[in-house]
Amino acid sequence: MKSSAKTECLDLPGRIARTLELAQHRPYLFAPKALEFQICALLAAWEAITLRDSNSCHWLKLWQERCRKVHRDHPGLTLADAVVAPESNRPRASDRNITAKAHQSVLDGLRRVYKGVLSEYDNLAIDDLTAKDRTAQILAELLTKFFRTGKSFAPPEALETFLLTLIELFESALGPVNSSRHAVALWRREIQKKRSLGPAAQRTLAEVVPFDLRPQDAKQRDPRARESTVIQVVKSMLRVVRILDAYLVQRHRRAN
Repeated sequence: MKSSAKTECLDLPGRIARTLELAQHRPYLFAPKALEFQICALLAAWEAITLRDSNSCHWLKLWQERCRKVHRDHPGLTLADAVVAPESNRPRASDRNITAKAHQSVLDGLRRVYKGVLSEYDNLAIDDLTAKDRTAQILAELLTKFFRTGKSFAPPEALETFLLTLIELFESALGPVNSSRHAVALWRREIQKKRSLGPAAQRTLAEVVPFDLRPQDAKQRDPRARESTVIQVVKSMLRVVRILDAYLVQRHRRAN
């Protein structure tokens, strides 16, 4: 990638490239939706930190444009979504209630995770971050923004991946390079609290329906179909990354 800004110690362009390369060669290691929104979070952080502006969100426009191109006649779908018949894609009232409950579960759980990470750093106050901690400060600003607006573009399980990735990056910016152990441990602890929903290994914060009552997507259960979807996500995300990289290079040249 050409972007001159390495986003300091986090090396977000490198992490994006490595993740997409691994997914391309070993798609069986990834869940399509989780991969898509992990990359979205990395793109959001890369752009904001490079431009030193947490309100910059050109990545979101690029990603949403790509989603529309992939699903031309099915608005509202993300790259990892399977195309279904229009009538079956129409949400019922019960589905909307479950989605709202799942979104709230994700937001509540990850807010506790975020506060837990802050407490690991002596109850750090974001306002007390110095100029040299600008990267962590920008990530904190991103988290504040997406805790408020994330559910407008991300379904519950995707929002969970998106916010958790940003929290991990925030912790890495505060502590040793690539350190996000507290965030992950706290997230797993939140999942283990709701034992009535089944084994923790089969759950996320977005799961609010007991395991035996959850609808099962046959396409997602098919390993070959899942791997094919991962490859499609990688191809689309590589295009988004290239366009965003060119945009950031252009912005950097203008600034200098």
